[in-house]
Amino acid sequence: MLKELKPKADEKNMRVSYKKNIPSLVVRGDKEKLRTVISNLMGNAIKFTPDGGMIWISVKEGKRSVHFNIKDNGIGIPIEHQSRIFDKFHQVDTSASREFEGMGLGLAICKEIIDLHGGRIWLKSKPSEGSEFHFNIPIR
Repeated sequence: MLKELKPKADEKNMRVSYKKNIPSLVVRGDKEKLRTVISNLMGNAIKFTPDGGMIWISVKEGKRSVHFNIKDNGIGIPIEHQSRIFDKFHQVDTSASREFEGMGLGLAICKEIIDLHGGRIWLKSKPSEGSEFHFNIPIR
């Protein structure tokens, strides 16, 4: 996934940091659907982070799940939109986000896929400071 999305990040002179704290762990699930989640989250991080920004990606093993984290230092999400950010067709409509296209389905699809895998997805975000998306997939 990093190889696929790196050219988009390079176009914006972004740095991408990746940390993997899992020696060789297998997660059972639909590979293409999980790729969709990571692609959507990384794509959003690239889209909503200005030129020269930074994206941090980490994967680590927990007691019962694998934890993924994708963080950026982009425009962030206003607090009043955070509770609905995973709803279908919900888009943040602020002056900072109006220039970006989309239908408001990407994060809803991510949530649906993670739910189908028995996991959980959530975010932490502050306007003008960036967003941090987390999701867990159970180890089976």
